[in-house]
Amino acid sequence: MTLVRRDAANNSGPTAPPVPRVTALTDLTHDAVNIALVPLIPQSAVRILDVGCGTGAFGAHLKIGRADRTVVGVTISEREAEEARTHLDQVRVCDLNRDTIAGLGTFDVIVCSHVLGYFYRTEAVLEALKTNLAPDGLLVAAIPNVLHWRQRIELLRGRFDYTNYGVLHRYYVRFFDRRSAYTTLEAAGYEVVERAADGYFPLPGLRSAAPRLAAGADRLAVQLRPGLFATQFLVAARPRQASEKDRE
Repeated sequence: MTLVRRDAANNSGPTAPPVPRVTALTDLTHDAVNIALVPLIPQSAVRILDVGCGTGAFGAHLKIGRADRTVVGVTISEREAEEARTHLDQVRVCDLNRDTIAGLGTFDVIVCSHVLGYFYRTEAVLEALKTNLAPDGLLVAAIPNVLHWRQRIELLRGRFDYTNYGVLHRYYVRFFDRRSAYTTLEAAGYEVVERAADGYFPLPGLRSAAPRLAAGADRLAVQLRPGLFATQFLVAARPRQASEKDRE
């Protein structure tokens, strides 16, 4: 697992407005660098939008050694934004469940790392993000696997416990498996151009003793049974071009 995340939550958020909104998220902070997602981001990308940027750790990583890169972040949390502004070129505080970010301009890459589960109408948010993609732009997403082997065991035990991190994040309203991770993007009008899976095989006691062997077992397990052993699915997608039939 190559996602490192540290969470802190405070449930005393402001009173919810009439439009549905997960207000406790405004007091939640995320500090994460999803290393597995980096290879899907083209080196040629100069303008990058990080949706759900957290404290800006991932965006800061993308800027290392790249003075030409501009990374803009979007978060629902003012607390996150305060720190993210020390790392990123610009940060917008808004709730994409009801707000638009069309005014931010266009980007070569839009990153959505572990954020699609926060959106009530995920397809509608993905559709709206097309406005922010440059003509040859990519949407790059990391999507947690709700049917990972460990979660299946918990379900067999009759447990569905929300947490402050991971696939059962307490503020997720949508969950995805291998199939729905891709079909959700396709339903929003995207064409998946690259896909990968990141995860691990349970090797208690062996991982620290033989890390290279464990890494090989992880790769093989995820390759053969991604729906079981992947903790997250990694996707690069472009807006689907209308066919001649669609234009008629």
